Amino acid sequence: MIPKFKVIMMTHNRLGLLDRTIKSLNKSILRPDHLYVFDDGSDNREKVTEVLNQSVIPFTMQMLEKSNCSKRTRNSISWMFENFEGLEGVVNLNSDMVFNPDWFSVLLERYDTLADRDQFLGAVSVYNYKGHKAIQSINLNAEGTVRAMRKQSIGIFGCLVTRMFWKDCILPIQKESGWEYTMSKLAKSKNWNMYCTMPSYVQHTGTKDGVHAHKSVTARDFLGE
Repeated sequence: MIPKFKVIMMTHNRLGLLDRTIKSLNKSILRPDHLYVFDDGSDNREKVTEVLNQSVIPFTMQMLEKSNCSKRTRNSISWMFENFEGLEGVVNLNSDMVFNPDWFSVLLERYDTLADRDQFLGAVSVYNYKGHKAIQSINLNAEGTVRAMRKQSIGIFGCLVTRMFWKDCILPIQKESGWEYTMSKLAKSKNWNMYCTMPSYVQHTGTKDGVHAHKSVTARDFLGE
C-alpha cells in the first residue's frame, strides 16, 4: 500500500539554490519517505545529480521536456496522480526553497485538521505569501494558538494538493501565464477551498525579496547557519 501523499520537487539548473534546498530538507524533523525530482532540461544534469546525492531522503529523478514553470508544474503533479492510482495528494516543492525543520509535520497536521472541518478542502500551503489575498483566518484549537488562513489564491510551491483539486483546478490549465489567477478562478467555480499556514514554514529564496510572512525570519535562520 502506497502512502496517501507523495512529495515532488521540480528543478531546472540553479545549482546554488538547489544545494541550499537539499541541505534544508535534510534538517527536516519529519522527512518524506521519498522525493520525486522532476528535471526539465537542466544544462548539466550530472551536476544536478551531484547536488541531489547530498540528500538523506531517497530520491528518484524523472526527466521532462524543457518548458516554462506553469507547464512543468502541471506536468509533474499530473505524472504523480496518473502513475499512482491510490494517491490522495501531492506535496509540490521547488528547488529554490528553504524549510523550517517542522514544515512537513505541520503541513500534514494542518491538512488532517482542515480535512475534518471542510469537505471542500482542495489545497494547503506552508507558504503564506502576503500577495495572496486572504479571505478568513481560522482558529484550529481552543486556545487560538494554531491557525490557518483561507485564501483567494495560493502559491503552488510548498503546497499539498488533493487529487480532485488537481483534476478540477490544475489539469485544465493550458495558459503559459497567469497560473495562480487561473487556478484560483477554477477553484472558486468548483467550490474548492485553499488554505495556508500561519505563519509560513518555508521561504522562497528564488524570488527577488525572499518573501516570508515575517521579514525578520531569514533563510539563514531556517538553515541554522
